[in-house]
Amino acid sequence: MESNVPVDFPEAIWDQPRTFVERLRLSEKQPVTVYVTAVQPGMAGPPGSGMAGTLVLHGLLAYVGEDYVDVHVPMPSGNIREVLVPIAAIGAILPGGPIV
Repeated sequence: MESNVPVDFPEAIWDQPRTFVERLRLSEKQPVTVYVTAVQPGMAGPPGSGMAGTLVLHGLLAYVGEDYVDVHVPMPSGNIREVLVPIAAIGAILPGGPIV
């Protein structure tokens, strides 16, 4: 069967990630800001830290599972807190720090 793909079509396009989880895996071991939307409205951080009802996490995207992400969040005491976030609860993930 003959292909309809042009001869000069870049081969790399076939290697591009297709799902949200596959795309997240490209950011593993990178600093990220995660906006978690499926939390109680009273759990948001201080005013200006995000939308009402949104928990904002700044940390290292340590691992991406099939239905969760593992974010390592540095605490003021110098310790690292491991936070597991269900994929369904993620509103957005941004590389690096927060948008100000």
